[in-house]
Amino acid sequence: MSDPKRAIIIIETCRKEMVEGCPKSAQYVPCIVVEGETGYYLTDWLWGNDFEVAKELADEYNAKLGLTPDDVFVLVAQSMRQEDSPYYGNLSQMVALAKEHGLDGVKFAQFWQMRFPDHGTSYMKDWARRLRDGTAKEQADHETMRALHQCGLLE
Repeated sequence: MSDPKRAIIIIETCRKEMVEGCPKSAQYVPCIVVEGETGYYLTDWLWGNDFEVAKELADEYNAKLGLTPDDVFVLVAQSMRQEDSPYYGNLSQMVALAKEHGLDGVKFAQFWQMRFPDHGTSYMKDWARRLRDGTAKEQADHETMRALHQCGLLE
């Protein structure tokens, strides 16, 4: 059995003040998410006070670990869900399915979580096909259209 995947993430609210009572001195504390576990672990590292720079450092670190941005997204999303949720086990499959249909895996997973978190794989495949074929607009209700726009899958 292989070790679970781990990723470094930057959470905007995870900061440590270097000078007590001085929010401007706060630096970002990288966090670790672990495959199959909910929540995250704080590190004792400090990666500066610029969110974009800290995020770039996390992206570089994750790339060295062999993780793609889609892998990191799946790990983060899994860390926020209960293991017994149907969505939990489908994340990797969802990202892969979206890519097979020429879709952005992260955007598709966000859409799916927002609109159809309790639906099964066959329904997921159907929506990926609709998006690929351009028939989603004709077959979507108002709430689905709103979710598609919010996630950037439709202009």
